[in-house]
Formats: sequence, C-alpha cells, structure tokens
Amino acid sequence: MIKKSDVKTDYQKMVADYEERGLRNYKLFTAADVQAIHGYDLKQATGYDDLTDEQKELYEAHVIQFLNNHGLNERMVMCPHSVHFVREVTYSKNIYDTEEQEYYDRFVKCEVFILKADGSIRKWKTYKDPHYNTRNCNITRVLFLRVDWTIRDSIEWVHVLSPTKYF
Repeated sequence: MIKKSDVKTDYQKMVADYEERGLRNYKLFTAADVQAIHGYDLKQATGYDDLTDEQKELYEAHVIQFLNNHGLNERMVMCPHSVHFVREVTYSKNIYDTEEQEYYDRFVKCEVFILKADGSIRKWKTYKDPHYNTRNCNITRVLFLRVDWTIRDSIEWVHVLSPTKYF
C-alpha cells in the first residue's frame, strides 16, 4: 500500500528533482520518474499484483497522465491508493414520472466485482436503493480499471478507460 507519508511534500526539492531528471517542462514520462520525484512506487498500490500485464501498463500510463494534468502543488497532495480491474453491474428501472409525463431510469442497485489476473472474482461493493427490488430491471455490465486516489485527506476514485480517458 502506498502511504501518504511516502509522498514528497517539499516543493523546492520536487522542482529540483524534475530539473535534475531533465524534465524542465515538469511532465512525467515513466513510473521511475514518479518514484524518483514524488517518492512512491506505483507497484505498491493495493491490488496492483492482481492485475494482468496489460492492466498494469494502463494503470501506470493513467497515473502519469493524471499527475501531468495537475499542477505541481496538487501533485504533492495526491497519490494512487489502490487499483482494481472491475466489473460493475447496475440494475435500473424505467419509471414513468406522472408530473413530468416522461420516463426516466431509476437506479436500483449496483454491484462491483474485482476481476483478478488469476481468473478469480471477488464481490467488492454493493450500493442499493432500499425502496426498490431488482425484479424486471434493466441490467448493465461494464468493465473498467478503477483507481482510488488519495487527494489531501480524502479518497476519490477514477473510472479509467484509457490513459487519457477517465472520469
């Protein structure tokens, strides 16, 4: 697990480290750049060992792109916390709103499963609206890389489709 204490927080030292590595535009290019400048090894994120080689490459490319999309001050307060390749199964109902006189999709339940490189599957999280059941629901299944980022004192997760496509 990457610990918050591993992240370097000395701005002047970080700038000097970028320049020492020849990165005068302050853009990272490799996982080695991240470790040398920011102080943490991307391979230490929880879940990294459960990824395939292709997923590991996507994760590392995403981290570099994500950090490069933030300023230096912001980079000092952020690091990836965990990474998992997941299948998200969402249940929704098409409900008619009598006031608006139109249909809308109503969230009912979402289950998240971690898919490991060895083929095993583990149910990870479930979110559900207790007022609805899953009978006659529309079911959507999506696969993606989920990266949880520690940013300051909170954890935010990112849904990664490619190094440059995430939300």
